[in-house]
Amino acid sequence: MSALTRNSSNPPPYFYDLNPQQQKNWMKTTRRMEKNEELRAEYPPFQSPSNFTIIHLHHYSSIETEASAVIRLGFNNVKFVSIEVEHKHLELKQQHELFEKLKIDYEHQHFYLIEREENIRLLKIELEQHEKLKANLFKEYENQTNQLENNLEQQKLLLLNATQDQDEIFSLKLKQQHELNNYYETSERTINLLEQNLRIAKHDLDIAKQDHDTLQDEINDYKIRAQRVLKQHQLNQRERTPSLANKQIE
Repeated sequence: MSALTRNSSNPPPYFYDLNPQQQKNWMKTTRRMEKNEELRAEYPPFQSPSNFTIIHLHHYSSIETEASAVIRLGFNNVKFVSIEVEHKHLELKQQHELFEKLKIDYEHQHFYLIEREENIRLLKIELEQHEKLKANLFKEYENQTNQLENNLEQQKLLLLNATQDQDEIFSLKLKQQHELNNYYETSERTINLLEQNLRIAKHDLDIAKQDHDTLQDEINDYKIRAQRVLKQHQLNQRERTPSLANKQIE
């Protein structure tokens, strides 16, 4: 970039992205370059029209002034390129830090997803165990009911063959009926409790599946953001080398 395209009274847009020290250096360099242009305009390069023309002293002074201005201009250009390189380096560093942060977030979310999947697997195992327990309890209930009915039939036969009085027979029947009612109530409470636990387990499994789907969507979003940042990082690296080469040529 030459001094003709830089104006201390009208800085370019990227000037406002620099930190205060960089802005100060940029303005100082630009003013020096403007001063060099003024010197070059005031002392144009010496050109001799003829080998026989007498060279005056002020021509030597003009040549020396121009050489000093050119040297200062080259030094300022190098300094400006250094500022540009530093600015690009800061941008790349910030993008790299953002990429690393996204990478860490992705790893944390991925670990959390694995943990959630393990919890879902354990819930499924627990649900299967509840189903097996329920089936076993139903089978046990059926066996006990059959056994109780058999006992009841045997007791009926005993009652028919017994010679006890009616009070004892009535008391025995009442006791058996009470035991049977207690057994039915206990069995019903057990079945209700199992069904309630089954509903709770299914509800927990549905919530875990919803969390899993939501977390999977977040992981996909993190992947997309990480890929965008990585692409931008690679694009900036490709643009950085030719940009520096062009500035050094200028």
